[in-house]
Amino acid sequence: MEAHTKQTVLTYKVVSLTEFVEATQPYWYAHWQEVGINQNIIPLDVDLDVYRAIEKAGSLVCILAYDEDVPVGYMIWFTRTNPRYKTSLSGITDIFWLHPEYRKGRHGLRMFQFAEQVLKGMGCQRLFGSCKVEHDLESLYLGLGFTPFEKSFTKLLSE
Repeated sequence: MEAHTKQTVLTYKVVSLTEFVEATQPYWYAHWQEVGINQNIIPLDVDLDVYRAIEKAGSLVCILAYDEDVPVGYMIWFTRTNPRYKTSLSGITDIFWLHPEYRKGRHGLRMFQFAEQVLKGMGCQRLFGSCKVEHDLESLYLGLGFTPFEKSFTKLLSE
């Protein structure tokens, strides 16, 4: 891929899981290499049956970002209620990735804004986002109007 200027306009589209997998699978390993933890112990092993079940339940939102007809970014969101707030539908990030050559400018911001419009249109009352400590996106989330509310921790038990 060649370098792109800030004038590059990406388009965004909600797609089926099948279309999502076909368009993004070539990027999965690089994405995992960039952000996966405990890679020497826990391999990348995507359970598409789980994603299919979530899609069948109507709770999966797959978004692709395109430069013309080439996919250069993606997101998956889950929509669901919480047992404590059963009347409030939320959007929760599962994964998101943007090709490194498109991380300059406002492409990531626009991809999230597109997702926000889609999820709001589906009836989501609030969104939940996260990022890896090594890939701090706090400024992106704050710029989008998100509010920090909790921290997550992980512990590997198989050492």
